[in-house]
Amino acid sequence: MYVVKQIVSVLALLTLASTAVAAPGVVGRWRNEAGDAVIAVSVAPDGTLVGVGAAGGDDPDRRDVNNPDPKLKGRKLLGARILWGFKPDNEEKTKWVDGQIYDPDNGKTYSCKLRLEEGKLFIRGYVGISWFGRTTVWTRDRAPSRK
Repeated sequence: MYVVKQIVSVLALLTLASTAVAAPGVVGRWRNEAGDAVIAVSVAPDGTLVGVGAAGGDDPDRRDVNNPDPKLKGRKLLGARILWGFKPDNEEKTKWVDGQIYDPDNGKTYSCKLRLEEGKLFIRGYVGISWFGRTTVWTRDRAPSRK
């Protein structure tokens, strides 16, 4: 039993390490297509990608007024989780799948996949299957971090 636990632990560490190696291109600060928000993308402790609202958007005091949960309507979007749960695609190193994206403009959460191409982050949000969705393109935020 001890040997099985060791093997499982090693496999889990290898999985996390491969996620961390696959993620560096997408890790960092991204400006949304409208140019009014910045999302900081990082690797979560479980090895998935997560993105939170970051300083640098048009309105640092913007609130989550469209959230369907009344308790969250007053929260700041700065620091709020916008992307989560993305795992590297097994076939293509520049794609991440099985994630979720929260759209603060309408308060809805969508299934999502990401693709890094030529320094841009293509984000496909959808309901059900990806054919029924839309793609937006984020660009790397080159502005110095504002706190």
